[in-house]
Parts: sequence; C-alpha cells; structure tokens
Amino acid sequence: MGTKLAKQLAPTWVELVSIWRGQVDPSTTTEVQSIYDLATKNGLRAERFDGSAITPAGCLDSMEKYSSIHLAYHAYQDATNPLESRFLFHNASLDLSAILQRNLKNADLAFLSACQTGTGAEKLPDEAVHLAAGMLAAGYRRVVATMWAIRDQHAPDPATDFYQYLLNHRDPRRWEWI
Repeated sequence: MGTKLAKQLAPTWVELVSIWRGQVDPSTTTEVQSIYDLATKNGLRAERFDGSAITPAGCLDSMEKYSSIHLAYHAYQDATNPLESRFLFHNASLDLSAILQRNLKNADLAFLSACQTGTGAEKLPDEAVHLAAGMLAAGYRRVVATMWAIRDQHAPDPATDFYQYLLNHRDPRRWEWI
C-alpha cells in the first residue's frame, strides 16, 4: 500500500471502536482482540463489545462517539430496498436507514469486516447500492469493505495488517495518520 493511498484511507482522528456479532467463532474473536490490542498498545482510545453486549442503539451511540468503527460480523444486503440492508448482531440488527438518521459529525473510517459489504446488485452493475456506499452516505469519509465472501478464519490477517500499516504511518507528533 503506497503512502498516497495510506493518506487517503487513514483516519485523521485516532479513535477506534471494535464490535463483533458474538457468535462463537474463534476467528472473529481473534480479529477483534488483535485490533483492540493493537489500538490500546499504541495509545488509542478503544472500546470492544462482545456478543449480546452490543445493541443497535449502542452501536449507533458508538458511531457518534468515535471517528472510526470496525464491524466484524454478518451483514445482509437488500437490493430491492437498500435502506433495509443491515448489519446482523447477536440478537438484533442495525439497518442502514437508522444509521443515516444519526448525526455522525466525527465519522471518518468504517471497516466492514463482513461478506460482500461492497458488492451491489447484479441487476444494477453501474449502481453503487450497498452497505459500504451507505456508510459513505452516512458521513464516513473512508470505508473498507469486501466485494466477496470471506471466511471468518481469513478475515483477521488483512484487518490487522491494515491497522498496523496505518499505525506505522502516522505522525506521532500530532497523533494523526499521515
């Protein structure tokens, strides 16, 4: 990843919240724990939510509180009604329309570690109607998403590498990413 791309993707605020769905999956647990450890080890303010501790309301509050969010669980894209596309929590779901109604004035980076969050409908190949586009519309300046299905055991490595790269390329004098 080049420095120019890192500047485009890197958050200007140094806050992170990690959230995961809560199903019993060691890979998802590893992903979230690795990112949380990396953030706290480097002096970033971070919160981690596990299992049923995360609710749609709690997630929305975190989105308003933190500039960056890492969502590691399942998602559902609704091609016929994109505002009904949603992130699936342990006991509930958070739909895109609820996210769009919030005031995300600090929103900077959303990392969507869920299958096909950057894939639109086959019927509308020229349209950017998917969860990643919705997060951009909600106010996030940068969104990392997948265009394919990813097995849970493979997701931790690219996620951790991504954050490690950002941390290695930040300006320590200003606590900002360069």
